[in-house]
Amino acid sequence: MIEAGTQFDNLDVFVWSIVRYHAVRAGILDLAAVEDDFRALGQPGALAPGVGLLAAMSS
Repeated sequence: MIEAGTQFDNLDVFVWSIVRYHAVRAGILDLAAVEDDFRALGQPGALAPGVGLLAAMSS
């Protein structure tokens, strides 16, 4: 279940983002391979500076 305020458009986008997030963190995918896709989707939950999924993958 996605709680209000998570800032993802729908469950499909959330699941897509989380799967790729965990793949990058596990070293299965390179950040460079998914970063443009995250930016193209434009989801605040992924792009929020300092707290979004891209910020978490970069650290």
